[in-house]
Amino acid sequence: PVYGIYTRSGAISLSGADKTITATGGVEFACGVYNDAKTSSTAADNGNINISGKLTVSLSNGSYNRGISSQGGDITLNGATVKILGSYYYGIFNKSGNVVIKSCPDVELTSTTSGGDGICTYDGGDLNIEDSTVKVSANGFAAELKGNVSIKDSMVDLTRTSSYYEVIKTDNSSAKITIDLSTEGSVTLTDRKSTR
Repeated sequence: PVYGIYTRSGAISLSGADKTITATGGVEFACGVYNDAKTSSTAADNGNINISGKLTVSLSNGSYNRGISSQGGDITLNGATVKILGSYYYGIFNKSGNVVIKSCPDVELTSTTSGGDGICTYDGGDLNIEDSTVKVSANGFAAELKGNVSIKDSMVDLTRTSSYYEVIKTDNSSAKITIDLSTEGSVTLTDRKSTR
């Protein structure tokens, strides 16, 4: 694998100046930001990724590329501008934790990779979007989750470019999808055949 930023333990925190990561894969995948740590009771922040400021990730070649990926802990974009473009299979991937997007003026995840997902919580984890502008365009699910979805006071545009009727998929039958636009915002779900 090829990594832009990688850690095996602890947390990753990216803030301050503009950051650009370009990762070119080969035999294996390329990943912009990767935390390989598993959560543990002795280190509460193990596996976490926290991003503020501006981050651009460009990926090419390789298979199953990931823009931002964690094996455990939470991935939090807070007040961030994040662009993940190019040939990703997962824009944001969390094996067993939450994805939180809050107070972000511009989050854009765009890929045409066959079957690739915009945001994925693989084994468990919620997606929470609040007071943010988020645009996801993927050939697979815009969001494939094992946990709950909460969208509040945000402008969210989720698009699936393949010919399929599920834009958001939750594998947990008890998962809740909550959309609260009482202050402001809109949510648009689009697949190649229709807009809802």
